[in-house]
Amino acid sequence: MSESIANRVRSGWPAGSGEMAERIRCLDWASTPLGPTDSWPSNLIHTVEVMLAAGVQIVLFWGPQYVALYNDTYAPTIGRKHPAALGRPAIENWRELWDDLEPLLRSVRLSGQTVVAKDRPFYIERNGYGEHVFFDISYSAVPDEVGNVAGVMCIVNETTTRVAAERAQREAEAAAARLAAIVQSSDDAIVSKDLNGIITSWNEGAQRLFGYTADEVIGKPITMLIPSDRQDEEVNILARIRRGERTKHFETKRRRRDGSIFDISLTISPVKDRDGNIIGASKIGRDITERKRAQETQALLIGELNHRVKNTLASVQAIAQQTLRRARSSEDFVSSFSGRIQSLARVHTLLGATSWRSAELGELVRDQLRYGAIDEARVTSSGPQVQLGPQTALHLAMMLHELATNAIKYGALSVQDGRVLVEWSVDDSTLHLRWRESGSIPVRVSGRRGFGSTLIEQSAKGEGGSAHMRISADGISWDVDLPLPRSAFPAPETGPEAQPAALPPLPAPKPTLNGKRVLIIEDEPLVALDLQDTLLSAGAVVVAMIASAPDALNIVKSERLDAAVLDGNLHGKPVDEIAAALTRSNVPFVFISGYGRESLPRGFGDAPLLNKPFSSSALLEATTRLFEAREGTIAIRRL
Repeated sequence: MSESIANRVRSGWPAGSGEMAERIRCLDWASTPLGPTDSWPSNLIHTVEVMLAAGVQIVLFWGPQYVALYNDTYAPTIGRKHPAALGRPAIENWRELWDDLEPLLRSVRLSGQTVVAKDRPFYIERNGYGEHVFFDISYSAVPDEVGNVAGVMCIVNETTTRVAAERAQREAEAAAARLAAIVQSSDDAIVSKDLNGIITSWNEGAQRLFGYTADEVIGKPITMLIPSDRQDEEVNILARIRRGERTKHFETKRRRRDGSIFDISLTISPVKDRDGNIIGASKIGRDITERKRAQETQALLIGELNHRVKNTLASVQAIAQQTLRRARSSEDFVSSFSGRIQSLARVHTLLGATSWRSAELGELVRDQLRYGAIDEARVTSSGPQVQLGPQTALHLAMMLHELATNAIKYGALSVQDGRVLVEWSVDDSTLHLRWRESGSIPVRVSGRRGFGSTLIEQSAKGEGGSAHMRISADGISWDVDLPLPRSAFPAPETGPEAQPAALPPLPAPKPTLNGKRVLIIEDEPLVALDLQDTLLSAGAVVVAMIASAPDALNIVKSERLDAAVLDGNLHGKPVDEIAAALTRSNVPFVFISGYGRESLPRGFGDAPLLNKPFSSSALLEATTRLFEAREGTIAIRRL
């Protein structure tokens, strides 16, 4: 060491007011591997002075133990390691990264070559926990007085914040690219708009759904997609977006490029900038036309099933009551009722095989004639293939059952040599069915008319046809003519089924049906017969049993009527015209229906309604109340 350097060291070296200059002056260097400062080589003295004066982060590792010296700028870089690291071998304070740091320092000492790296990663525990940090580094050799490498000067610059930011930016860009790809390829329409409702983005899903390309819609108002009667929706949506509210699964309608309107489900969310300010909205739209159609179909099917079940129950109820009225004993009732229900069940099975679309007449005839112990050799059937609609099939099945039953009990099949021939043909859209019995017929059959004959005639009439019986010495013959079948179960207007409104309590004295002229309008023959018997038992006069709208309108115009019982649906057709005609004629009436109140004619939603099946007492009560209401109205008018 030269005399001048020795003097500087003795006079309070190193000079300067910085923290590290002060710490170097005050440290007991004699207790360190470097020894007292007055024994340091001049190269070390000069290097420390340069380091302390520098404005960059520098740490100097000196000697074979890499004793650390560093400046004020570097001190914060090592956190809690400062100030303990000053004057100590590096391994003591950089132990957690020594396997990484030591090879770098050793390579500089051995080769004298500078090591430079950008964003060099290190693992360090400087604040009580481990961190992965990044530095730009330049490690250079510092020679001693004879030219050997004595130390390593490390100039560093921590870049952890920048590296993390750049990595986050790259990840964000990658995520944005992935999101953009997802958005662009999504089957859903994903559209962005600003707070003025102007479209700012448009994916391929939107193009498929609406029919517009991105170039055709970006920059234009979103209202171009909204039907005119729903424009107010956009005002409300924008107001909610400005309040930061999210709209989830909003079902509405939108317009395609071709002008067609479709059902859509929208999820609408606010879009914010980096500062959290709401700058627009993102809309995700999904075409729910098929789902809505499926829901409507499901509701329709449920309504249809409900209607069929109620009509079937009403028919069963009518069969039970009609059979009971005519039964000679409990055994006779059980036998007759069981046979009729089994006949109904068999035709239901036939219709079920075609999902209630139709039943083939030949199968129906053969099925209904397999009754009890009938010898099939004594029954002959022939005719072309004819597909019958469900209602026609049901009615014809009951007719055939009654014919077969009567033939077994009283007719040709009750004697050994009797035979039955069933033939049918089609011409001019009419089905002609002929039932012929031949053989020795017991005398007791001659002139006999009962429930079976009445049912056959009414069933044919209910189908818009006719049935005629002839009795001759050769046997019984029936000629049945029916229009070719049409679907008897149309789709009703669907919706939640309302319960019939409760009828008001009857005041005393209670009106009666004695002598009241009542018209029955019902397309189900069994139900019509049961209605007739119930009304007749209460003293009413049944003017007619009608199964078609034209016949009903003629009766309303030509006959004096006191009341009517009106089926809510005749052969799958509405009864609005009949209800209106009865109202114009001041004839009170009660609806009977297997559907709910919502299927009643427009303007008659509050009319009296009996849901099928219903009891005889319910029918009599509802019909009696018609006269109570009418008499009350007349009394008010007289006042």
